This record gives sequence, structure tokens and C-alpha cells, in this order.
Amino acid sequence: NGFQEVKITSDVQDDYHGETGKMVVTLHIGEGTQTRVGTLHIVGNSSVPEAELRDQITSGEGQPFSDFNVASDRDAILNYYFNHGFPQATFEALSEPDVGDQSRMDLTYTIHEGERVFIDHVYISGLQYTRPYVVDRELEVHDGAPLSQADILETQRRLYDLGIFSQVDIAVQNPEGATQNKDLLVQLTEAKRWTFDY
Repeated sequence: NGFQEVKITSDVQDDYHGETGKMVVTLHIGEGTQTRVGTLHIVGNSSVPEAELRDQITSGEGQPFSDFNVASDRDAILNYYFNHGFPQATFEALSEPDVGDQSRMDLTYTIHEGERVFIDHVYISGLQYTRPYVVDRELEVHDGAPLSQADILETQRRLYDLGIFSQVDIAVQNPEGATQNKDLLVQLTEAKRWTFDY
């Protein structure tokens, strides 16, 4: 919450009010000066509007400053980019004391977006007994959509939840390649089938 100089000391009083076995612990908190965010600049976001990124983060002008909040902002921004087709996105944060007010820190978030990647085709393999439409209705990834890590994980979860596959593997074909459109491979292993004898 922005209290960079907080100090906490404790006192322990045994046999409280003369009763054996009762103990009182007192914590003395010296908050110090609260540090707040002075200005926040976001640079490098050529594909995503700044307003959308600010909706993802907790730091903002006048908000308490802490390294924890900056780390949370980093994770939130990178997850947003990863889920919108930017698998190579990187993030750098710079914090400097405000020249006119030492109780404020100025923040600069620098984003390197990298190339945006789209799904060219989704290929499904491993079906022997299961009808293709059963799998198709569970897919959250589609041809032409941005390559989203969240959609891949959700697709995998939905396919496992059907209870008919013992293994679901989803991978990007040629992930290190420079092409903007990549194929997505969905490899399914059907669970063992059981029959009943009467």
C-alpha cells in the first residue's frame, strides 16, 4: 500500500493480569510516509489502445506505489497480450522519484509487442470412435482467430471434461517460425472403451 519505510516492533507480556498461561502481544506500527504514483506512462503499445491496458492494471496516478503492484501489472499486461495473439510480448518497468515531490514515484511501462500471430488452421487427429462434431463444439480456438493461450487451455479443459479422452495435447506447429499464421494441432487419445456382458 505504498508504505516503503514501515517499521514494526512487538512487545510480549506474559502472565497477563496475573493469570498464568495468558499472554498479550502488542504490535507497534510506524507507517512512515506513504508513497503514491505520480505519473504513469505506457509506451510501445502500437496495437492495443492505452485505455484497454489501463483497465488491466492496478497502478495509476494517485494510487499507492509498491513493487508488488508493479509486478502484478506486468503479469496482467503480458497475459492480455498473450491472450490476444502476441506470444513474444515483453514488458519493462521503470520507476523514478518525482522531482517535485519525493513522496511520489513516476512510472514508465515499456512494452515490446512483437509480431501478432493468428491461427491458420486447426487440425484434429486421433479420433477413432468419437464423432468430429463432438470435438468441434468444445473448441475455443478457430481458424483466423488470434493465437490465445487462454483459449488453448480452455479448449483442453473442455475436451478433458467430456470424459472420453485420456489425453489431450495441443501444440502450435513450427512455433519458432516467422510466419504470422500458424497451424494448431490437437492430438486426442480416446479413453479405453468398456463393454458389459449379461
